[in-house]
Amino acid sequence: MKALCSFRLYQLASTERAQIKKLDPAIGYFNDFVNDEDVQKHAEDFQDLIDNAQYFLGYCQYRLAYLQIFDMGQLSNAQTNIEKAIESFQSAKKSSDERVSLAASLMEANCHYLLTRLFFRVSDDDWDKYKLSKKDKLSVSEDEINESLNLLDKMISASGTQKDLQMFGKVGKVIDELTLGSVGSKDKLNDAMTKMTDLKDNKTWGKDVLSRLAYGSLLNYLIYNGPPRAAITGFNRVSGSDPEALYWVGVVNFIQGTYDQANAKLTAFSSQIASNRSTRAKELLADAKYRQAECLFWMGVKKENSAFLSQADAIYRALENPKGEYYDYLTKDIQNVVTVRRFLIGIETSLGKEKDVSVFDAAMSLAGLQLPKDADKYLDAGQYFLQKAIEVAADKRNVALKFAIHAFDKVINASVSGDIKNKARFMKGVALVKRATTEEKADATKTIEEAKAVLDACTSPYNNEAKYVVGKGYFNNNEYDKALSILQPLKARGHIRAAYTYALVQIQKNNCVSAAKALGSIKATIKDRTDQWYQKADLELSKLSCRGEAKGAPSLARLSEAPMTYENLVDEEAEKSRKKAEALFIWQRSSKFVKLPDIDELIPDRPPETNVKIEIAIEPPGGEEQITIDGKEGLAELEQNSVYKVTLNRGTHKIQIKKKGFYLFDGQLKVTKSEKVTFKLAKAVRYTPAGEISGTENALAVATNENEIFVAPMNKKSIVELDKDGKKIEEFSYSSIGIGGVSGLAMDGDRLIIVDPKQNQVIALSLGDEETETEPTEIDTSDSASGSESDTSTAEKTAAPTKKSNVSVIAYSGETYGSVPLSRPAGICVDDGVYYIADAGNHRILVFEGNSFRKEIGVDTLVHPVDVAVKENVLYVADIGLGKIVRFSTAGEFIDEVELENQSQPSGIFVSPAGFIFVSDFVKNTVVKYTDDLEPLSVAGKDIVAPRSIAQIGSGPESIVYVSDLSGLTVLKGGWDNTYIPK
Repeated sequence: MKALCSFRLYQLASTERAQIKKLDPAIGYFNDFVNDEDVQKHAEDFQDLIDNAQYFLGYCQYRLAYLQIFDMGQLSNAQTNIEKAIESFQSAKKSSDERVSLAASLMEANCHYLLTRLFFRVSDDDWDKYKLSKKDKLSVSEDEINESLNLLDKMISASGTQKDLQMFGKVGKVIDELTLGSVGSKDKLNDAMTKMTDLKDNKTWGKDVLSRLAYGSLLNYLIYNGPPRAAITGFNRVSGSDPEALYWVGVVNFIQGTYDQANAKLTAFSSQIASNRSTRAKELLADAKYRQAECLFWMGVKKENSAFLSQADAIYRALENPKGEYYDYLTKDIQNVVTVRRFLIGIETSLGKEKDVSVFDAAMSLAGLQLPKDADKYLDAGQYFLQKAIEVAADKRNVALKFAIHAFDKVINASVSGDIKNKARFMKGVALVKRATTEEKADATKTIEEAKAVLDACTSPYNNEAKYVVGKGYFNNNEYDKALSILQPLKARGHIRAAYTYALVQIQKNNCVSAAKALGSIKATIKDRTDQWYQKADLELSKLSCRGEAKGAPSLARLSEAPMTYENLVDEEAEKSRKKAEALFIWQRSSKFVKLPDIDELIPDRPPETNVKIEIAIEPPGGEEQITIDGKEGLAELEQNSVYKVTLNRGTHKIQIKKKGFYLFDGQLKVTKSEKVTFKLAKAVRYTPAGEISGTENALAVATNENEIFVAPMNKKSIVELDKDGKKIEEFSYSSIGIGGVSGLAMDGDRLIIVDPKQNQVIALSLGDEETETEPTEIDTSDSASGSESDTSTAEKTAAPTKKSNVSVIAYSGETYGSVPLSRPAGICVDDGVYYIADAGNHRILVFEGNSFRKEIGVDTLVHPVDVAVKENVLYVADIGLGKIVRFSTAGEFIDEVELENQSQPSGIFVSPAGFIFVSDFVKNTVVKYTDDLEPLSVAGKDIVAPRSIAQIGSGPESIVYVSDLSGLTVLKGGWDNTYIPK
């Protein structure tokens, strides 16, 4: 009891310091209990208590370690506590209580994840100092995460019916794969993104998974040059429930240089997170304030706005205060930047819009700075002007470079030490090479030679880098032979950036093999796959036709870097890469950790009550009602208008509710506590045939948005856009959009997704005002329906759209997806940007996210799938070959096959906005409405000749269902069915 009381005190503690104080005695008491001689002597009698105590012990050790890792002085102690927690959970895994055993397996895996996060908190430069492992940081981090993945695989396999714990394991695996993605495993990152797409609709985990999905897009941007918009969109999706999303949107905008947008998001994050006093939140808040100040600083510089500079200075002042709330959470590098920025604000304010470099001397004097004693400040100012040259527009760039060169000249000509003069020479040479990029060829050549004269005088530690800068200057000026004469010997000595530029020169000179071998050597040398030069080399290599020549390329000696480099000083891409590397470190250090199972639910202090009183409310109220629970009528007693009371034992009960004019509710009632549960019944809708829309004979497919219909009549060889009354709005000929036929249509926002069975492709047509340009690529446009071969259609030749058209390709003809290319693809559905395509000829479903292929489903199950629909995380496939509806999870797991009672050849399937399933039957000529369990509700339409796909506009009595069939586009109009009697 002492141990439990101490643990409860830990749970009640409001600060991290207080929590640490309470965890220490709790760990001691739990240790005393499990090691007590009397307890061990009677272990058989107390085994359940011992197992629970082992779990509590491991949990306390884990929580203590988690709190300790935020104190850099406690990392070694945290590591020890994690290792002890692993031992405790290994003991708890032996519990006869299935849930405790599974949770212990999960927590053992989480311990290895926590070790990785501990390692991430140490910078590469400080790794040896902390002595956490004999291995390098990257290797030991990968080892721990892979061990976590192995343990989670075993835990998930053993989870059986414990679906809640199984989900902890599945989400944990995704997080582990994201973590591996953050250290350079792009395949694992892609795997994680695919799995998260499948998990995002889970009611319990959906929001957390969406946040992690945004993390995946962020990592893809930071490491693999993915689009920033994907990360921003992902975080915006969850920003209402997750304040940290605002921080990451701000960071991405900061990296992109959109400082006004970054400032707005970081300000919003700071105000929302201010009340969170956890160390992790404080780290993010301090970094947000710093980046907010940087945004204001550069906004002030670029817009010449002193008010922004003043606001930036106020934040820098708060960050600079050693007794302030931010100082301890900033890295030393950032603390140094803050100090320099405050000095630079004074200089920038003094200079104003002046372009005369002589004013710089007066500004420095006004700041109380003189040479030679303040040479470092002069160099700081010069370096700032180099950075300003990156940030500002072209017309101000030369002015900034002039000021930089002037500052460096002042130091070179002053009575300063040789080391400082050497540094100033190097920086001046870099500034001159940068200036050459803004000049015409002849002037640039002179400037580079001037730079060479300055750089040739540089000594160690800048001598090799100075040579590289000259080579870089020649490369920038397209003087490739001169560049090679400098870059080749530097490459041979192991200068990575020289090797990369050497490869670019060889590419320009069409020396593919030499370029490939140089790029291969870079990849063989750099072990950190997140390194920007590894990624750059990998990207360039992927573009080369001779990339196979890189195989077996020798590693380079790896020449040590100079204290400053050309890229660090004046390269825009390198500056962006530096910011990305900073953000990646912050993500690894301070992003969200894994969620843990609630220990109070797992191991309650007292057994729960057996019987619980439940209040059941039916909406809308009134009318004839009948409630059946677990097959028994009369258990629920009517209290008042459609409100019933019943006493049930804890657990899950089957409940059915029947009400005239409403569809049968057939579901489950989960009883855990006394509460009121409301069931909303769906009012029955009847459908009245309203004929076919003229001009749509032999409609191959149909799709709708809120107000328009898109239909593909076979004989027209076009897709026709209609309003909901059937009036033509626009027509898109096959030839204009480069397709050969249509077998499936679906809407994704303002894009019409088109399945082309003749050319075995899937395209997206943006419904804008752009003209579609074509090029003379011939395409056969003879039609095909439902994924089958065409019979009497005549082939015609059209031109495929170019990249500039409003047509984009999702799945290419002839390209392998999964095991084979597409073959006679048929129906398609869209679910939140994910496309599910019935690949009829290959008896499978293909899954794409945007234009990225994710996976194939049902290869060993399906025969001839012709249409597909999704509701929540269930995939419904109409397989006309099997004569059944086949259900899978969106993760690809087979659920079941359903043989419909009155339909034998399902040719179309559709999920209505209200969640009902409509199925068309090609032979029975019917459309039937079902529940999501495929229990029939009503016949929506009959005597429809060879119906195919289904779409709907509106809901309830305002709904209009459209069916593509041989006669044309059949219209079924909805209305309330007040006489409907549920079966």
